Amino acid sequence: MTKVKAKQQTNNWFDKILTRPYQTLFLVCVLLYARILTFGLVHFDDHGFVLMASDTLKISNIPAFFRHSVFWVLGDTTQDTDVFYRPLQNVVYAVCNTIAPKQAWIYHFFGLMLHALTSCVLFRFFRELKFHVSVSFVFALIYSVHPVLVQGVAWIAGIGDQMAALFSLLSAIYFFRYISAEQKTNIKYFFVHLLCLACALFSKEVSIMLIPLLLFWFFFINKNRSNRKMLLTAFFAWIGIAVAYFILRNKAIHLPKTNLLTTAFESFKVNGPLLFEYFEKIFLPYRLSPIPSREDAQLPVGLLIFAALIFFLVYKKRFTRMALFGATWFIVFLFPTFIQQNPQAHFFAFEHRLYLPLIGLVIVVIEFLNLSQIDFRSAPQKYGFALILILFFVLTFSHSRTFSDPYTFYAKALASSPKSVIAYNGYGKLLLEDKKYAEAIQAFMKSYEFKSDDLQTTGKIAEIYLKDMNNPQEAIGWFKKTFDIEPNSIEAAVSIGDAYFNFLHDTANAIVWYDNALKINPQNEFALANLGVIYAGKGKNEEARKFLTQSLNANSKNLSALKWMAITYFNEGEISKAVVYLNKGYENSPEDIDLKRNLMVCYYKLNDFAKTEKYALEYSKAGNQVPEEIETYLKNN
Repeated sequence: MTKVKAKQQTNNWFDKILTRPYQTLFLVCVLLYARILTFGLVHFDDHGFVLMASDTLKISNIPAFFRHSVFWVLGDTTQDTDVFYRPLQNVVYAVCNTIAPKQAWIYHFFGLMLHALTSCVLFRFFRELKFHVSVSFVFALIYSVHPVLVQGVAWIAGIGDQMAALFSLLSAIYFFRYISAEQKTNIKYFFVHLLCLACALFSKEVSIMLIPLLLFWFFFINKNRSNRKMLLTAFFAWIGIAVAYFILRNKAIHLPKTNLLTTAFESFKVNGPLLFEYFEKIFLPYRLSPIPSREDAQLPVGLLIFAALIFFLVYKKRFTRMALFGATWFIVFLFPTFIQQNPQAHFFAFEHRLYLPLIGLVIVVIEFLNLSQIDFRSAPQKYGFALILILFFVLTFSHSRTFSDPYTFYAKALASSPKSVIAYNGYGKLLLEDKKYAEAIQAFMKSYEFKSDDLQTTGKIAEIYLKDMNNPQEAIGWFKKTFDIEPNSIEAAVSIGDAYFNFLHDTANAIVWYDNALKINPQNEFALANLGVIYAGKGKNEEARKFLTQSLNANSKNLSALKWMAITYFNEGEISKAVVYLNKGYENSPEDIDLKRNLMVCYYKLNDFAKTEKYALEYSKAGNQVPEEIETYLKNN
């Protein structure tokens, strides 16, 4: 076979693929990511939505999703720290939960389908931007197999980014058509564009940045600028959608009490350099991490790539309007993800956040290469693009395994980002669930090593020592670290008191710490109740009742306070008063064995046969032995 014929056959093969670009893109995505259908949960947000929120993620709750923040489905009713308003994400979760409740595969199936659809729509988007069909196809294919997007596809919580990308692309496509179409069809395109814009916005907040991008396209790329009336119509519609969105969002979440501009500026100062971390992962995706902390970022390589790209764009005079459009797309969709309420807190440059911004950088690369079309008869193009696609496919297939199970996930997270605080915390919680207490403590201690002012970490270590390892001395030490971090931590003060009282039986130190708790909050029901218990145990019934009464004033259903109020009266022979408090406790906790026994004894003392028999029967049904004296009483009556 001659070289000419071989080249013709190669090109014919590629031309045949180009006649079915959507089918090819869809098939490649399915082949690459099919195995995620066998993956479970990684216990990093996903287990919350799939397991904990199963009772809330119902189709009937869809209206409620638009009235609450995204984590409302997990029982987050305070929403003080939840600033994410993404109702459509919960709609998708509700559909998944309805089809296969608590099953990870259905969520992964939706993630796979969304990625395949987004890749196909991206091809159409490139065509609308007037790129050649071969260029559009190859770069949509590169996007579909890019390793940096694995987290957006294989991690269940990445669905919001996929939806934002899909609907943003569709909205842009139909806006382009609306501006370019004939009068008869542009109304249809207009309404589809608005619907997709709204869907993108309700999928992820950053989608609002699509509006300035569309304005950029209209004034600097669009060749039909005479349709300014159509733009004006669209502009007012955008305002309407944005206003409606922000009204709903403001009702759903509590806005942080910070100056947004100041917070954004401070966030960009500390997180802005992570742009270069992202650049490295996009162009050299060998150091991927599911939980990459800011402290583990390596900037020099990314900075070098960034500088080289800028240099060659200028040198080759490829800073075109389209390249600027792509760069703007990348920046406006990525930079808002750098904003955090507390810029000094730990920050994590999650890779799923690149799912939408990456499209802009792909446009920049297309413009940089200045390809009018891709010719597979050209050896450099054929082997160059083939090498990139094969390499990306293999890396993506390999990296996707990271999301197969929680232990693989956290092993990769800690190996690739050894200073990632939330990786250690998440791993610690996983070990705790599996009752691996010593290993869990080690994980939390590593977190404490990198963030020594985290109340949750010190508190969690103390709780494990106290409740799971029966080591109150170590627990007290860690609770005191918590108290040192936050001197007004009522939980730490009460917990130290509990450790002294319930585990070490040191009432003197317990009283000191319960008193410390009451200095912080004089109405703390637990400190008051336990002080009452201590004084009742010392026979100081009047003093005990003083604290127990205050505890019941704070919470009339506090079971410990009700029980011990009854005990103080019983000890003084005032059985009728004791019964009053026992009955109040029984109303709230009818299964409590102590209440049943005490009520049985009290009614026996009051010679109330019917009530004695009732509680004796309940007490014995629970597998307990009724005292011989009471059994005799019941038999003789």
